[in-house]
Amino acid sequence: MKPLDACRHLQNKAFFFAPMPEGSPQHPLHEELSTPCWCLRTHEAIGPDGDDVWLNVCKRGRSCFEAEVEI
Repeated sequence: MKPLDACRHLQNKAFFFAPMPEGSPQHPLHEELSTPCWCLRTHEAIGPDGDDVWLNVCKRGRSCFEAEVEI
């Protein structure tokens, strides 16, 4: 699942899987995702601002960021 603080346009194939049940082995930490992310606005690994798309950079403060939910 996508972290709540990530941009609403950030996508990664790992986000399509439900969280693992309590007590079972966990998926790798989101910051350690090895699969590429892409932007739903550009449909590429480059965001609308020309920078790379990654979980750790597609957050509040980036010029193209849009919140999934207000936290």
